[in-house]
Amino acid sequence: MSNHTRTTPDLEASVPIAIVGLACRFPGDASSPAAFCDLLKDGRDAYSATTDRYHAEAFSHPSEVHKRQDVIPTNGGYFMRQDPYQFDAGFFNITAAEAMALDPKQRIALEVAYEAIESAGLSLPQLASWDQR
Repeated sequence: MSNHTRTTPDLEASVPIAIVGLACRFPGDASSPAAFCDLLKDGRDAYSATTDRYHAEAFSHPSEVHKRQDVIPTNGGYFMRQDPYQFDAGFFNITAAEAMALDPKQRIALEVAYEAIESAGLSLPQLASWDQR
């Protein structure tokens, strides 16, 4: 059995960090950090009673939902206003076939990551050469 002791890093050797880029997607109109801040500041609810993402009435039932299969207890929810299927695949050098195979959450993650990099004031060439420093 080895006798390893854990040491805490020296505070003087620690490197401070700062958040310099930020991006987000939240329900309602909160598709940017400023819009999300406004939503919170104004105390608005991002709940939407209807959606065009699916036919809600086909999956809901007004009573005894817990006893029925394949039904949901509400017609609404917390939906992003942006269409998750709209994606500029060419911008990310992704073929149309690859883009169709990606989960919408993956496409949104790519867009938000790029926006955060852009918000930080970095360009893609700068980011690509980052590891060469």
